[in-house]
Amino acid sequence: MKKLISILSLLCALSFTAGAQWYLFPGNGKKQQEKKVEVQEEKVAAQEEATTPPLPGPTIGEPLSEDDDHFVDGSIFYRLKREIDAAVILPFHTSSGAVNSNFVEMYNGVLLALRDMGNRGSKINLTVIDSSVGDINPDIISNNDIVIGPVNYSEIRDLLPYCGDRGVIVSPLDPKAADLVESGRLVQSPVPWTRQIDELVNWVKEDSMPGDDIIVVSDETDSSERGSYLLSRLMESGLKFRVLKDINEIVTLDEDEKLLIDGTCFHRVMIASDSDGFITKTAQNVSIIGEIHDNIALYCTSRVRNTLGQEAFELHNANTHMTAAYHTDYDDTKVRQFVLAYRSLFQAEPGSFAFQGYDVATYFLTVCSERGKNWFRRLPAYKDKGLQSDFSFDLMEGNGAVNVGVRRVVYNKDLSTTLL
Repeated sequence: MKKLISILSLLCALSFTAGAQWYLFPGNGKKQQEKKVEVQEEKVAAQEEATTPPLPGPTIGEPLSEDDDHFVDGSIFYRLKREIDAAVILPFHTSSGAVNSNFVEMYNGVLLALRDMGNRGSKINLTVIDSSVGDINPDIISNNDIVIGPVNYSEIRDLLPYCGDRGVIVSPLDPKAADLVESGRLVQSPVPWTRQIDELVNWVKEDSMPGDDIIVVSDETDSSERGSYLLSRLMESGLKFRVLKDINEIVTLDEDEKLLIDGTCFHRVMIASDSDGFITKTAQNVSIIGEIHDNIALYCTSRVRNTLGQEAFELHNANTHMTAAYHTDYDDTKVRQFVLAYRSLFQAEPGSFAFQGYDVATYFLTVCSERGKNWFRRLPAYKDKGLQSDFSFDLMEGNGAVNVGVRRVVYNKDLSTTLL
C-alpha cells in the first residue's frame, strides 16, 4: 500500500472550502435555486408541447440515465462529470528524510490548478500517492477517472494492464513512455523528440526562400537515431540541402582575418547529432558567425538548449529558431499571475516542475470535466495552450494518445525571445 500525502498547511493556505478534505466546492447555491425554477418551467412547457419529437439518443460515450447532466455538441451527447476522482502519483521520497523538491514543486503546481478549477465550479477528489514507498496498488486505476503519474517508465508499464476499458494513465514527464501508448490507455503528455524534428523541418520549409542555403552539419562519428531521423525527414520534405562536417566550411577570411560568408543567400543551419560536445561546438561556431553576419540562422530542437543552457548568449547570436516541448513566456499575463500566486502561497519561485504540474492538471482535469467519462477518446477535439506547454492530440495511436503540441521559439539578437 502507498503512503497518502496530506499537507494540511498547504490546504489551509489554499482556503479550500472543504477544510482538510481534497474537495473543491463551488459556491452556487443561488444558481441551484434558479435552476430548479427553470426545470419546473421546462416541465410545464413539455406538457403543453407533448407532440414535440424527442431529442436523438446518445451517439457516443455511455448511455445517459434520466438524472444525468449532459450537453449536446451537434448530435453528440456528452455526460458531464459532477465530481471528478483523480490521483497523482509522484516519487516524493517522504520516508527518506530527503524529500524530492522537484516533485513537491510539481505537486504545488497541481494544487494551484485545483484551486483555480474549484473557483470555476469544479469539484475534485484528489488522492496523492508517494510512489517511492512500496508497490503501487493497481486499485488506484479503477477507483479514479484519471491518474496523473507515475513518472517512471517501468511503473507506468506495470500499471497499464489494470486500465482495462475505463482507467486512464497520464504520463506527465518521461518522454520514453511514448513507446507504451499502443499497449494500453496511456496519454503521453511530453512531446516526443520525433515530433519536435517533424515541426522543425516544417518550419524550415515554411521559412525558406528560393536561393536559400540549407545546411545540415553532421557528425560522422555519431550514428545517432536523431541525426538519421532528421536527414530522412529532410529528404521526404523535398527540400534541397547539403551536408557538411563543420559549419566553418562556409567561412573565409578577408585581409584582416575577419569571418566572411556568402552574402548573396540566407544560410539555414541544422545539426544532425546527439553528441553534447558536437552540438555545443557547432552551435558556438554558428553563434560566432551570427555575431558578425545577419544572413544565418540555427534551426534546432530544445536538445541544443539543454547543452548550452537556458539563457546562453550563443542561442541569441545564432538567431536560433527552436522547436520545444516546453517554453515559458514570462511576458504572458497568465504566467505572471501564476508566478505571483505561487510566491504568495509557497514562499518560493516556481520552476519548470511547478508549471508542468499546473499545466497537466489543468488540461486533463478540464477535459475530464467538460467531456465526460469518455474524455479520453475526445482528446483530438480539445486543443489548448498551457503556461509552459501546448496540448494537441491530432490522432489516437493504438490504445493511447501522444501529445504533438510543439512550441516555436525564436532567440532574438537583443537577448529577448519570441514565442510564435
